[in-house]
Amino acid sequence: MEEETLTIKTIPYEGEAFSSFLLRTAVRNKIRYEQLLKISQIENSRSPHIDLNPKVVTDLRKLSLLLQIDRKYFKGASLENIIETFLDEEDQSSNYYRSFILNVFNHTYRCFCPMCLKEKNCYHLLWQIKELKVCDKHGIPLTSQCPSCQQNQPYINPSLVEVQCYSCGEKLFKQKSSDFVLDTNYDNDQKKKYEIWRTLLTLETKLNPSGVEDKSKYLTLLLLYYYNQREEDFYMFRLKTLSNDAKSRFLSYIQKGEGYKATLPQILKVIDESGVTISEFINTKLPEKFINSVQKYQAQSKKTPLCQSTWCSSYQTSTTMIRSNKPPVTWNGVRYLYVHLCSVCFVKYGFVKEENKWTECGESFLRAGDQILPLLIKGEYAKDIASLLNTTRYTVLKYNMYFSSQGILPQRNKEPKKIIEKPIDYFMALNRDNDMSDIARTRKMFGWGQKEFFRNFFNPEVQLYMFTMKNEKRSRVNKGKFKNKEIAIKHNQMRKGISDVAKIRQRAEEYVNNQIAKDETIADMYLYKYLDTTKKTVKKSFPELLEWIEEQKQLQKARMNDKIEEERIERIKEAVILITNQGDYPTYENVVEISGVPKKYIRTHKKVSNVFNELKKRYRRK
Repeated sequence: MEEETLTIKTIPYEGEAFSSFLLRTAVRNKIRYEQLLKISQIENSRSPHIDLNPKVVTDLRKLSLLLQIDRKYFKGASLENIIETFLDEEDQSSNYYRSFILNVFNHTYRCFCPMCLKEKNCYHLLWQIKELKVCDKHGIPLTSQCPSCQQNQPYINPSLVEVQCYSCGEKLFKQKSSDFVLDTNYDNDQKKKYEIWRTLLTLETKLNPSGVEDKSKYLTLLLLYYYNQREEDFYMFRLKTLSNDAKSRFLSYIQKGEGYKATLPQILKVIDESGVTISEFINTKLPEKFINSVQKYQAQSKKTPLCQSTWCSSYQTSTTMIRSNKPPVTWNGVRYLYVHLCSVCFVKYGFVKEENKWTECGESFLRAGDQILPLLIKGEYAKDIASLLNTTRYTVLKYNMYFSSQGILPQRNKEPKKIIEKPIDYFMALNRDNDMSDIARTRKMFGWGQKEFFRNFFNPEVQLYMFTMKNEKRSRVNKGKFKNKEIAIKHNQMRKGISDVAKIRQRAEEYVNNQIAKDETIADMYLYKYLDTTKKTVKKSFPELLEWIEEQKQLQKARMNDKIEEERIERIKEAVILITNQGDYPTYENVVEISGVPKKYIRTHKKVSNVFNELKKRYRRK
């Protein structure tokens, strides 16, 4: 290194990003940034690696000597400490480190706080963290845009040191939104996130795997442990907040080394949801019983089917298979072992021992894909498809809605008018204490038709719920209780919620029908007084009911307007007849005077205006 070329020593600011410090160093020494990197033997001059993990682009020991800066400074100026905390040595310079951390970091544009830049030309490292949206000092939003030309500022550019736009030269601290008031809750959330990130940058504790060969597998097991609610017995269906795809891929990585490794965003999410600190998370000791439980589950899952649905994104793979823990199933005289559900296409598979192969277990989605789907794609009518395949229109409708839910058909045929946002709530609320089918129960409880039922039935959450609930006795003689207390609580809450909707809607219908019969307006003040609640409460707890009420209000208003319009047209006709019988011409003035219909109303209401003009034409023809 040519140490003599750096004549001016630059002192780093607290919290400053490594790249920002190097840019200032180059400008102060009156050399180009690229030249400084060449002297410092730093590779990939325009890459964000210098702020993410500088070890992969330079020798930090030699660089500290050149810059006359303590080696410890570099850890606070980059995410190197986070990399070292969570990853093994070999992973710190591999592609895994990029996937582990890149999604949390904005490495495309340079972000900044205009007010901070006005104080000094320092770009903080934490401004590049995606979830940090505001400056923790001034409480204003961070930005990457020039206040004048709105251009995003490049991550590396000498203009940043001059605190001016690389494009138009305008100063970046000319803020337009100085009167911005930050929401208190948002501000508190940001303060909490800043605290977490500062802890990560200065954390001394390192992850210490115990009983697992490397940090990446230990981290993945640690995530599963927290998703498993820190219970020592691993249970696949306890991982409610983890997607089905992630569950399978995490387990696949632990078992085969192929799939998903833990990433920093997932770690931060678990820390936030579980309420533990970073130190507590890192120092969590995985129970040996949990590790054994996961391994035991893997041993049971060695027989895993491949998805056979040609329309499924997981076709010919096993990564999205969810296994049921119920005993073997008998369907149409065939005994199926190790029943699995593909969490993407919802097709169930079971192992038939006599044939020594995996086949579809239950409803014949695969046959429907071969026979019904091609005809649906051609646009054939359900009646014709049913006749051609010697089946029922009910069956065709069912598979039509299924393939639509899979995104295969361009649009859902005869989509139900009302789309329910969370179908799972309704299916959890179904009363299964009798022998009725689910479709009959939904018709009775919610007024759904066949289309509505299948539209909501083929929902990922509903399908997983129905698949896992097969393990519970659907009739539930024991007063409708589930074995899993959490599911029982959720179930009862949903049932009560839907029951409340039904009761309130019944009262709302009574009031609405009464107002329609009397030709009176549906007024909020009297309606919600009749319902013994408030509009705000209905909006919060029963948004679909509020939507129905607002729709009825508009319909009633339209009905009343139509009735008023018809009455006024009749009065205009009577006025014109009276005027013309006296031999006078029906002008606006005399028609308005006799009918009592305002002149503005006649002119602005098209139907009324047309009737009036037609009556005048008839008089002229006479």
